[in-house]
Amino acid sequence: MPFPTAPVKEDLFRRRAEVALDFVVVGGSIAGLSCAYNLNQAGHNVRVLERSSGPGIGTGGLRVPPNMTKLLFHWGLGAQLVKLAVKCPRIEFLESTTGEYLSGLVMHEEVMAELQADMYGMLYSDLHLMLYDLAVAAGVRVDFNVNVVDVDVSEPSVLLASGQRLQADIVIGADGPQGISRERVFGPGEKFKIGPFTGYTLIRILWDPKLRSLVDDEMGLWKVWMGAHRCVLTFFVCSDQYAVQLICPSQEAVHNWTKSMPLLPTAEKFDDFEETVQRLLRLVTQTVETQNVIQESTSVWYDKDGHVVLIGDAAHLLNPGTTHGSSLAMEDAAVLGSLFSRLRSRDKGDIMRLLAAYQEIREDRCVEVNKSEFGKCAISTIAPGDPMYEVRNAGFAASREVKALDWENLGDPYLQNVWEEFKGSFGYEAYDAADDWWVDWGILTERLAAAPTMVVTSAAEEDNDELVPAFDRLGLTSHVVVTSVTQDNGLHR
Repeated sequence: MPFPTAPVKEDLFRRRAEVALDFVVVGGSIAGLSCAYNLNQAGHNVRVLERSSGPGIGTGGLRVPPNMTKLLFHWGLGAQLVKLAVKCPRIEFLESTTGEYLSGLVMHEEVMAELQADMYGMLYSDLHLMLYDLAVAAGVRVDFNVNVVDVDVSEPSVLLASGQRLQADIVIGADGPQGISRERVFGPGEKFKIGPFTGYTLIRILWDPKLRSLVDDEMGLWKVWMGAHRCVLTFFVCSDQYAVQLICPSQEAVHNWTKSMPLLPTAEKFDDFEETVQRLLRLVTQTVETQNVIQESTSVWYDKDGHVVLIGDAAHLLNPGTTHGSSLAMEDAAVLGSLFSRLRSRDKGDIMRLLAAYQEIREDRCVEVNKSEFGKCAISTIAPGDPMYEVRNAGFAASREVKALDWENLGDPYLQNVWEEFKGSFGYEAYDAADDWWVDWGILTERLAAAPTMVVTSAAEEDNDELVPAFDRLGLTSHVVVTSVTQDNGLHR
């Protein structure tokens, strides 16, 4: 892979902003640390405020899809990832009550080579510590045991529980869907719609010799038991630890990622699952319960003055049990850092155009992934009798016949569809997306902002419908006049 293998302490973008802004990041999560590192590499001063007691604190496991793996390699963390995480060779989909094999998804070497990265499972705490060490080594200041009680969008600044107020040029809200940052951008009184699922992350598993088959089948194998309105996902997070995630109908739980609770009342809801699942659940002592909530759509991810910017779950929350929870936040960080590495002045217009670009690049991607992840959860929990149950199983049967994602049979129409979805979800390149926007729009917006008025000629009248809103989003309407010309396709003698 064309990525560094040692941590990149400086010059990630091979360019730095011409002016250095002061950023305060509220929340030292995966999103917060990733954003801090990228903004640091863009040439800015970054301080992270985190209320927990230290780095590497976190429960359960997380999945690392190829789009996220590529970012970790870009940041020079590939060697640590390979050492600490467990590569996934394939995924098995099983019937919940019998354990019958329904289908599988093989991570063929040729497929992963096309994606330029592999799929992994790892401990959340390991990834958090990796990102913390990287950010601090690069020059980011990270303060723990700091509770932010308010964010002032007018100054901008943050107020700490101690009474201290910290000033910044821009505040990054990485404090989640119910954090103070989102409230200040969106407004008070946001109402969350309760989604159909509750997720459970099992955080302590004691090994049972009768569960050796989970290890002996194949190291790194992921298994998904699909039941009526419920499913169970299991995957390795390191060589001797196994993570389990449960999805079941809404339990009126709270949206929480850290507070643990006894599993027993929930485990009883899976009494009809096969014996392997029963043994796993009997050996669990604690779990973290997370309610699926659906955010109201925000028109913008930043306030009207560009003082507070949302990132990760604060901007676009995914459902529990998702593969992309951390990867989307890291993509946000990469795009924001790349854009702000091109900042040339403290002018409000310049900053607002970069923030508009950040949302424009990221919003559609996040919406599509959200739909896809929610759909996967729904498909995994279809009950017999539902019309989609037979459709799903027919698709599984088709994939068994041609060996899902078998590179040699990729001409098959079914596999073509599977591959296109796979590539769209996991083949995303955050830095390429930012660079593409800059080539298509960034250079033009710089020139337009510097010019009193510029006439932009489109090839046809209908093109104006795309150009005018784009210039409006970038705050350039007063700088540009869009006209169209009809082309003569005849032969001129």
